[in-house]
Amino acid sequence: MISQYIDFKKIDIISLHLQENKSTPKNTTNPKMILHNTLLLCLIQSTTSTILGKPSSLRGSQKDETVANFDKRTLSQSCNPPIAHWIGDGWCDPDERYNNEACGYDGGDCCAKTCAHTIYDCSQPFDYKDPSTLSDSCNAKLEVKFSNSITFVYKDSGTGANSDFSAWRPVETSSNGWYRLGDVGMSSWGAPKTALLVKGDSDILTKPIDYNLIWKDTGSGGHMDASFWEPIPADGYSCLGHVVQPNYSKPSTDLIRCVKEDFLQAADRTWVWDDKGSGADWDASVYQATPNENTAALAANTFITARSHNPPDISKFKVLGWKCIEGVVYNADAQTVDIEIAQQYAPKIYLHF
Repeated sequence: MISQYIDFKKIDIISLHLQENKSTPKNTTNPKMILHNTLLLCLIQSTTSTILGKPSSLRGSQKDETVANFDKRTLSQSCNPPIAHWIGDGWCDPDERYNNEACGYDGGDCCAKTCAHTIYDCSQPFDYKDPSTLSDSCNAKLEVKFSNSITFVYKDSGTGANSDFSAWRPVETSSNGWYRLGDVGMSSWGAPKTALLVKGDSDILTKPIDYNLIWKDTGSGGHMDASFWEPIPADGYSCLGHVVQPNYSKPSTDLIRCVKEDFLQAADRTWVWDDKGSGADWDASVYQATPNENTAALAANTFITARSHNPPDISKFKVLGWKCIEGVVYNADAQTVDIEIAQQYAPKIYLHF
């Protein structure tokens, strides 16, 4: 059977996993029901995120030989996990009852609380990392926030393009440490329902060092002026989205932030718009990053532009990896989560039978 674990007190993450089939021997897999990866569906409701632990039918079925030499006698008396022998058994268990400082982050099995929930295959243990060897970037925190405070930037009315496009900008609160990752592009003139902001410890986020002009609407006859700009990241960083100006001036580098590569994953791309039919002096095509199949990642819902009608280089598309996201915030004044928002931001579920 497939079961789901939900903690409605926090941001809800549904973890669907294969339970032991009572008709099959222990530590074997029912061939008719193979679930290759942890399946995550994020229902944005509150301020933190959690994933419940490894299913009991799978835990201990394969030992991770790289487990730390962890002395359970050093555990704090305040470490009271439901099943004591799961501490230090080679499985990284993100459940807060195991993965906490008092329990030595699951007895050395986990990469600390902020980087615990990696994707795992049902026949494999979690990725092992010894907390004593963690890099600073893994200990740093990256938070994301969904906001419906969004301002209009541009629409392609009057250009004659075969399809509609509009650009929107989340209202950031940099005084509180929240920043944009780029503008939001829509295949219509309607506003997005929500947009993403990020907050990062240490050097996770940084300003772009400059911009390249990718497209401008000169020659299109559009009702508004527009120029599309590609931010240039510092070494070791990637910028997840481009910026639209309702004029031909270069944007400020304060407008967005780029993200340290350690916190990103490669992504796929999805078409949003191109200017075919506009008659503009330059060609343009706009694509959005989408998480690859079978990955736990969060798309920023920004866009990347190419100065042609061909898609931009796939290497330009990145998404935020779930493993180092500390918490997710959904504004109290934001609209109710609906299927459109879930489709935009929730990791996809893949069932393999």
